[in-house]
Amino acid sequence: MLVEKKDEKPEVKEHSREFFSHEIEVERWKSVYSRQDFRGFCYRARMNQTLSWLDASDLSRNSMILDAGCGAGIVTREVAKSGHQVIGMDYSYDMIEKANSICNTDGNLGVKFSQVDVESLPFKDSSFDTIVCLGVITYLESVEKTLREFSRILRPGGVLILSSLNKAHLVIYLDLPILVGDTLSTLVKFARITLKKILGTRIASRIATWRKRTEIKEAPPVYQRYFTPKLKTSLELQGFSVLEYTTVPLGLLAFSGRTIPPERINIKMTMFLDRLRIPFIGPLGGMCLFRAKKSSIGRPIEDWNKDRMG
Repeated sequence: MLVEKKDEKPEVKEHSREFFSHEIEVERWKSVYSRQDFRGFCYRARMNQTLSWLDASDLSRNSMILDAGCGAGIVTREVAKSGHQVIGMDYSYDMIEKANSICNTDGNLGVKFSQVDVESLPFKDSSFDTIVCLGVITYLESVEKTLREFSRILRPGGVLILSSLNKAHLVIYLDLPILVGDTLSTLVKFARITLKKILGTRIASRIATWRKRTEIKEAPPVYQRYFTPKLKTSLELQGFSVLEYTTVPLGLLAFSGRTIPPERINIKMTMFLDRLRIPFIGPLGGMCLFRAKKSSIGRPIEDWNKDRMG
């Protein structure tokens, strides 16, 4: 089931939609799980962990599963093979067209697809038994709206499987030029706030708008990495309890964004570093994968009102 394309979205969201609607991106996400390199290994590891958690959930064949941000539909297809009722949604119409062709070529999986904004889901309360959302929150400016929507449409006791880029990824901190760049970006953000106080809202707003337009034209829409404790807290605030989490390496050792040792050695070094642990931060892999359960008792109505007013 496909729906009409949607228009008139905010600038950042529109950039994200357009980026993931490019034919190159659609084909890249179609093929990434079958690649025989390190990146392909990482994405297969994430998918296999997701499927393992779904198998362990002991869901009935009539269970409703939402693949929120299904991309080209590779994970969606594997989930649907288990016999569950699956709905795939993505903000890119081109992605869901590709996903529909991959999942429903023979007409036997019966997956339904829709172009939907993950921050405003058109589903009724408690509609789904499980939600799978892999990587999507990386491309959002804020995760709270999305988690609130997931909590709303997930039945009490339902499970959310969520992945994000890990801000504690050790590879980032070993790549000094990138680390310096991130530090400079933080300083620029601080300077913009100071400028706003000095020059007033109107001038600073125009400068910020120009800067944002320049950024989104020059770079892919990657906005957020999350520390594990912070994302865990965000989940808990929306009525979820984290049952377990793990990480996937995703990222070879690099200098200024370029890998240094030969890939085979680099992979071994990266896997070794991924097995390290430090208190309160957890594993240092590139992608963090959560399995969380929605509380069987709904959140107090005053909490929801506070969120809306906040």
